[in-house]
Amino acid sequence: MARRVAILVLAHLTAPLPYLLRALGDRFDVFVHLDAKTDAADLALPPHVTMIARRPVYWGGWSMMQATLDLMEAARGHDVLALISGDTLPLLPPEALHAALADGGPDRIELLEVPVSYTHLT
Repeated sequence: MARRVAILVLAHLTAPLPYLLRALGDRFDVFVHLDAKTDAADLALPPHVTMIARRPVYWGGWSMMQATLDLMEAARGHDVLALISGDTLPLLPPEALHAALADGGPDRIELLEVPVSYTHLT
């Protein structure tokens, strides 16, 4: 059975979004959070793209994490979630990207424990 892949887009600009959505094609369900501080009046989205409720986002703040969690909630039921920035462009064609994400391999996030050292701060 094919795995359902959702692309989660955390965006703060509208200009790059049409290029990103065109590059992804319609192979994915795409969920977009656009910073509420950005004017989206002229933004047209294809049918397979869902704009979720917008909130103001401040880089590196909790609002960015909350927007990410909102995207994850909107994509509930998908097997694979890929979070990208709104100014990202894929390096693979949609078919190859889908295959890479849906292959069931390991997660693409690695967590490393880094020893705490404050000597560099003095």
